[in-house]
Amino acid sequence: KGFAFVQMQTIDEAKRAVAELHDKEFLGRKLVVSGAKSSEHHARS
Repeated sequence: KGFAFVQMQTIDEAKRAVAELHDKEFLGRKLVVSGAKSSEHHARS
């Protein structure tokens, strides 16, 4: 499985990327695009 993280300049850009790319096909595979989830129980020390 491949994955990537990208950082957008604005929240609106991020929302647009999710709306336009989620469930699209790329190189024969369906993209799953979503916003990153914060993990409060995995705090860095």
